[in-house]
Amino acid sequence: MKKSFSSMVLLVILFLQVTLAIIPSIGVVSASGNVTINDFTCNITKGTVPFDSRLTGNVTGQVTSWKWEFYNPQINHWSYSSRKGNSVTTSHRFGRAKAYGVFNVTLIVVGPNGSDSLKKIDYVVGNKNTTGLPTANFSASTTSGYAPLNVTFTDKSKDATTALWYFGLTNTSKEKNSTYTFNSPGTYRVVLEVSNGRGWDATAQEITVLGQQKILPEAGFDADTSNGLDVQFADTSQNANEWNWDFGDGTNSTDQNPSHTYSTAGNYTVNLAANNENGTSLANKTIYVEEMSSSSGGSDSEDSSSGGDSVGTVTVSDSSDSSSDSSSDSSSGSSGSSSSGSSGGAGGSPELQSNVAAKEISQTSITYGNSVNFNFPQNATPVTNISFDSKKTVGKTTAIVEMLINQSTLVSEPPSDEVYKFVNIWVGNSGFATPDNIENATVYFKVEKSWLQDQNIDKSSVTFNRYNDSQWNPLQTTLAGEDNEYLYFIAETPGLSSPFAITGKTASNATLNETKSETQSGSNSSLENNASNATDVKQTQSPTTSGNEDKKSPGFESVFGIVSLLAVFLYKRK
Repeated sequence: MKKSFSSMVLLVILFLQVTLAIIPSIGVVSASGNVTINDFTCNITKGTVPFDSRLTGNVTGQVTSWKWEFYNPQINHWSYSSRKGNSVTTSHRFGRAKAYGVFNVTLIVVGPNGSDSLKKIDYVVGNKNTTGLPTANFSASTTSGYAPLNVTFTDKSKDATTALWYFGLTNTSKEKNSTYTFNSPGTYRVVLEVSNGRGWDATAQEITVLGQQKILPEAGFDADTSNGLDVQFADTSQNANEWNWDFGDGTNSTDQNPSHTYSTAGNYTVNLAANNENGTSLANKTIYVEEMSSSSGGSDSEDSSSGGDSVGTVTVSDSSDSSSDSSSDSSSGSSGSSSSGSSGGAGGSPELQSNVAAKEISQTSITYGNSVNFNFPQNATPVTNISFDSKKTVGKTTAIVEMLINQSTLVSEPPSDEVYKFVNIWVGNSGFATPDNIENATVYFKVEKSWLQDQNIDKSSVTFNRYNDSQWNPLQTTLAGEDNEYLYFIAETPGLSSPFAITGKTASNATLNETKSETQSGSNSSLENNASNATDVKQTQSPTTSGNEDKKSPGFESVFGIVSLLAVFLYKRK
C-alpha cells in the first residue's frame, strides 16, 4: 500500500511537470481586455546564424504573462520564450537549431481580463553565408489613402531570383511587380521576401488605409461669351448633384449648364453654389459681355488666350471655397486660364470641358529634392497615381487628370494604334511640369481586360503616349500587375501637362488565346487567390493556426504520454 501511494505521488508530480511544460505552447485566443501591444522591436534583425538578439515589447496595460513565438518556414521550426510578469523582454538565439532564412516573430500578452497579439512576417533574417546575398528593396505608388486603396508595388531588389509579397498576414503574390487593393481600413505591413542560391533577405513597408472618404463637392464652371449678350455656362464641378447660379444681374437658375441672356453689356460677377449631401462649394467669376455688333473677334471659352481686346474676355476671381461639417483640402474652381511661368499653384485645363467625360483632382506640396506623389483614389479615370522628383520648391500644387470623350481638342490627329482612352494630365501652372523642373516622372494607369479581349489587343503592346512637339511620342511602358478586372501599368515620361493616349496593337490569335486564358483563369491571378478583405497587421496566430505554418502543439504528445501512464498505473493496481 505504501509503495502504491509513493507511485501515485510520483505520478502526480510528473503530471504537474508536464502540464507546466505544455502551458507556454498553448495558443492564446485574442480578446478585448486591458492589455494592448503597441509594437515590439528587435535590436538585431539581420545577421549570420547563429546570432543573439534582444526583443522588447511596447505594451499598454497590466501584463500577467507573455510568450514570444519564433517560426522559421525554411525548416518548419518553432521555438518559444515565455514568462510571467509585466516586463515583456526576452533574448533569443536565431539559428540555434541550424535554422536559417527568414523568421516570423509573434508576441502574445495576457492580462487579467483579456489578451492581445502582434505578428510580424519575415521580421528577422539569418543567413549561413556572408557574400553573394540578395538585397530586398521596393517602392509603393502610395503609402496611405482611403479604402478601397489600390497600390502598385515595384520590386527594386538586387541579386534576387525569387520574390514573395505579403500584404498583411495571409495574402501573397509571387509576381515581381504586384498591385494590390486594400479594401478595409487599417495598417498593413507589406513585406517583400527575396532569395537566391546564397541566401535570403526581406524588407517591409507599412500601408495606412483610412475609412471611407467623405467626398465634398468642388465648384467650377466655364462661361462662353462669344455670342455677345447670350452667355452659355458649362458646369465643371466635381461630385455635385445640385447647382444654384447667380448671374450677377438679379436672376438665378438651378440648371446644371444654363444659358442666360443679359439685357445690357457690362461686367457681371457670376456665382455658382455646387452641393451634395456632404456640403457646399462656392465659385465665382467676373465676366464682361458686349453687344455682338461691337465685337472684334470672339473667344471660344475662358481658357483661350488673346493678345488684344476681344469679346467674351473672362476674368477669373480666386474666391472659391468649400464648406461642410468637416474640414477639407479640396480645391474649388479647378478650371480656368493657365498662367505662364514655371511655378506650381492651382493650374488649370485648356481642354474644352464639353470633351471631358470625367475629371479627378489631387493636391500636394512640392519642395526641392523631394519625391512628389499625386494620388487619384476615386478611380474616375484610368490614371491612379503620378510621381516625380522635383528640382524646385513651388509649394502646394494641384494636379488634374481628365478622361476625354474624344481625342483632345489640343491635338491634330490620333495615334496610329488602337486607342483605349484619351487623357489629359495638368500639373501646376503652365510650364512647370517640364524636364527643367521635374525628373523621373512616372504615371501609373490601368486598362480593362475586357477591352483587350474585345479589341484583340496584345497586352505586351499597351503603351502610354504623350503628345508633344505636334506629334505622338510612345513612352516606356511596363506591365506592373493585374487583378481579375484590370491590368496595371507604369509609364516613364520626360514631362507632364500634356494630352496623353493609352493605345495597344492587335494581337495574333495565339497571343489572344493566351490573354483570354490568363484573364479567365482564377489561378493565374495572384490577387484572385487572395481574400477580398485584407487582414490587419495586428492578428493572433499561434502554431495551431492553419496554413503553411501548421504544426501540432508539442503539448499533444505530452498529454498522450500522461494518459498512457495513468492507464498503466490503474491496470497494475487491479
